[in-house]
Amino acid sequence: MLYRIDANDALVHVDGAFHRFAAAAGVPDLADRWYGRSLWQCFGDDELRALFVALVGRARGGRTLRVTTRCDSPSLARLVAMDIAPVGQDEVEFRCRLGAARLMTPALPSSSELLRLCAWCYRADRGGWRDIEEVVAGERLLERTTIPIVTHGICDACLAETAAALDRAVA
Repeated sequence: MLYRIDANDALVHVDGAFHRFAAAAGVPDLADRWYGRSLWQCFGDDELRALFVALVGRARGGRTLRVTTRCDSPSLARLVAMDIAPVGQDEVEFRCRLGAARLMTPALPSSSELLRLCAWCYRADRGGWRDIEEVVAGERLLERTTIPIVTHGICDACLAETAAALDRAVA
């Protein structure tokens, strides 16, 4: 399954597999509802949106990211292997492959765990500042029924770089 977003984060293309997936999930018009809208409007959860903003930001920096995420329907819990890859000028492509699926169980309570992201480079503070894709994969964040509450800060490297730039501007 493939879909692509442009520099304005608007959905610009989905393939036939995406249409079939949406139809099987009970939302056959999903691609039509998303087309032309900002990708970020398609997320109903602020924390999930914040994680994907960080992942897309890293991909726009020239890296192809590989993550596993949940893509549930009302009756099935599904895992999807997702590549988020830079293409063209500031465009990003999502390539997805369906993995394991199981019948849904009742939802767990909301998470009270916090995940601090650097607002400049999108690295995550987990006992030191680490690449977001490493944290997402290592902690299986997108495979959970709930994800941490995302908060923002600035990592030591970005703070030092920003302070140096301000010092140069003042001088």
